[in-house]
Amino acid sequence: MFAKLLKMEFRSTWNVLGILCLSLVGAGLLGGLAIRYLVGASAPKEWLEVLCTLVITAAVLFFVVCGVAALIVQIVRFDRSRFTDEGYLTFTLPVTTHQVLLSSFVTSAVNLIAVAAVGAVGLILMGLCAIPDFEILRKGMEIFWQEFPELWARFTQADVLQAFGLLLVNAIVAFSNELILIMLAVTIGYLVAKKHKILAAVAFYYILHVVDLTFTGVSMVKLAESPDSLLGLLALVNLIMAVAGYFLMYFLVDKKLNLN
Repeated sequence: MFAKLLKMEFRSTWNVLGILCLSLVGAGLLGGLAIRYLVGASAPKEWLEVLCTLVITAAVLFFVVCGVAALIVQIVRFDRSRFTDEGYLTFTLPVTTHQVLLSSFVTSAVNLIAVAAVGAVGLILMGLCAIPDFEILRKGMEIFWQEFPELWARFTQADVLQAFGLLLVNAIVAFSNELILIMLAVTIGYLVAKKHKILAAVAFYYILHVVDLTFTGVSMVKLAESPDSLLGLLALVNLIMAVAGYFLMYFLVDKKLNLN
């Protein structure tokens, strides 16, 4: 049943997110072509120069807008699928509260990561389209492959791998903590506010974020023994906050909202 919940959540969001992803690729191509024209044209017409500048600016801003839009889609989906009439039907299924909440968390995380990956592809396409002469790219790749063995040898050193591993763990845990804070804020907003629940969720997200940052800062000051231990401690603190936020959300949904 958990797999069916995941499938339902993906189907409910990817019609919009698919459009966003295609738009990101299109924006990258359009922005790259505009940059290429400005770089390659020997005497560009003034109106075309202004138009290309506007296109590049709009393309860059569009990447930011799409990222925010993808997050908003996930928040609205979580709210509608868990705290409205649709949410009531969801909780009548033979599933546990953990399965319901975790399905929202997993699909939101996968969707946001996928949109970010497509955004990165769009930026790469923008850069490739902007290259006026691919001979420059070819020479750059040749230099990279010549230096690759030395770069790989440095990267695979124990201290570098440890630092990279800690950074990766921190990124994953911090992302999970942030997503759970958003879900918790929506849950509290629905529980507390009778009207304007989304605005209440925004306010509670700010409050939760202040609490999270305060706890993290105090923990780092009190517990960090050396600069080398900061990354590991930060990951541990974020993990504690994520777990605490999840179980608080579970308690509110399972005991207070009475959606079953």
